[in-house]
Amino acid sequence: MGKSARGSESMLDTLLRILSEGGSFSSSDLAKRLGVGEELLHEMIERLVGLGYLRSLAGSCGQNCGQCAQSGACCVGVQGQAWSLTEKGRRAAGRIHDAAG
Repeated sequence: MGKSARGSESMLDTLLRILSEGGSFSSSDLAKRLGVGEELLHEMIERLVGLGYLRSLAGSCGQNCGQCAQSGACCVGVQGQAWSLTEKGRRAAGRIHDAAG
């Protein structure tokens, strides 16, 4: 994705890389890991959705990952919503990971 003058793109790259590791993340844990507030995290997620890197999973998240059919694809639960990387998001995360070396 690249970097902007303010570095926001590198934050999006970091978020994509973390999400590509797999598993489920609560928004509070993910925000702490990124060193940002939850409001900024939600904005970053919306940006990734708009760019086609994340998609919303159907239905709302009940935070019962062990019984969820989507648990293998789920990335992050935000305000009761589950998200997953798209194929475009997985490819971008792979490029970011390769560039980081």
